[in-house]
Amino acid sequence: MTKGAIIEADAKKVAEKVILAARNADNEEDLRINTEFILKNVLGRLGIASYASYEFRTGKKGTLVEGGGRIDALYGRVVIEYERPGTFEHPSGFNHAKEQVVDYIKQLTPSVEEYQKYFGVVLDGTKIGFVRFRRTWQSDGPYPVNEQTILTFLEALRGLRRKALRVKSLNKDLGAGSPIAKTLVRVLYETLNRNKGHNNRVGVLFDDWKRVFGQVCGYSPEKIKGLEKAYGLSGNEIDYERLLFAVHTYYALVMKLLAAEVAVSSGDSYLQSYLKKFEDAYHRGHEELMNILRDVEDGDIFSSAIGIKNFLEGDYFGWYLDVWDEQIGEAVSKLAKTLSEFEPATLEHEPEEAKDLLKRLYQYLVPKRIRHDLGEYYTPDWLAELVISEIGYDGNLNKRFLDPACGGSLPFKCC
Repeated sequence: MTKGAIIEADAKKVAEKVILAARNADNEEDLRINTEFILKNVLGRLGIASYASYEFRTGKKGTLVEGGGRIDALYGRVVIEYERPGTFEHPSGFNHAKEQVVDYIKQLTPSVEEYQKYFGVVLDGTKIGFVRFRRTWQSDGPYPVNEQTILTFLEALRGLRRKALRVKSLNKDLGAGSPIAKTLVRVLYETLNRNKGHNNRVGVLFDDWKRVFGQVCGYSPEKIKGLEKAYGLSGNEIDYERLLFAVHTYYALVMKLLAAEVAVSSGDSYLQSYLKKFEDAYHRGHEELMNILRDVEDGDIFSSAIGIKNFLEGDYFGWYLDVWDEQIGEAVSKLAKTLSEFEPATLEHEPEEAKDLLKRLYQYLVPKRIRHDLGEYYTPDWLAELVISEIGYDGNLNKRFLDPACGGSLPFKCC
């Protein structure tokens, strides 16, 4: 059973047991002991252990000193504060618990940049709330303890163990040699071949992409030969133009899904995972998954999550929705599930590591020889920064400038 399946299977039982523990608890300590016992089994199967004893007292800079304030439980970077059952019936009780968690996190790390790595949970047995730093301290709740809120709690524990969003990890899981990339690129390529002349819109988009891409790169199908080997395809009749279009579609989809996850996780609803919705939707039917993807392709998710309009509009690479079937749905669902295992907060925690992340991923998706044959070379960062400095650009987003001979980190030139 996967860790995700363990969490979903146990959430309802854990919620019921926590509520029962609250009924039988006379004070905060009773609730803590009983709840920790309930959590021990499921967290053990997830490989999550308590990193602090219950006498752990924190002082400034995380030192252990008397009087620093007791953390009820610390799991990695998850701080749990238990309160006497019924405390959250009054707003002041919830606010006090929330402030305690904020104080504990501040004591655990002296760095404001490190605050956002911690996740706070406040629990009185019948109600639960969540605390985290996102530019400012934010809280959700209090909510009733039920299957959904306990699921959020357990997923938060698992979520803090997600893989860092780094190019080497992305390449391993999503690069040209990965099962995810091979499967989805093959499905897209075969779908394009099957729909020759059958779907006018897909044909129009492909022909226009081929025309524009050809004008920019001056490419010919011969320059793309060898690309099929990277994706495990074979045969004497490879349509290289359609194969490259499939690869570009795959890459564009990865970028859009990552952007959607970052947008949602960095917005006000920081407990949400947009990619988790894809997995849930697929289990209810691939048609529902398709409807969620339309929100991404139309840019609606960016407008609703962070208020950015026209971030995405219809482009060449949303064609797969016009020929959607269960095979595409299954392959896209696996892509979303793999992406959901990464922690988008890496982009905030390690900006230098995340720099040019997507450009470097694309370099893994298309072999270097083919990229250079297509005329794709990337401007060094130092040169781009020098040009921006020379024209006196001050970072004002309302100002615009044009470089008509620019390149781009996308799989097409832009200006």
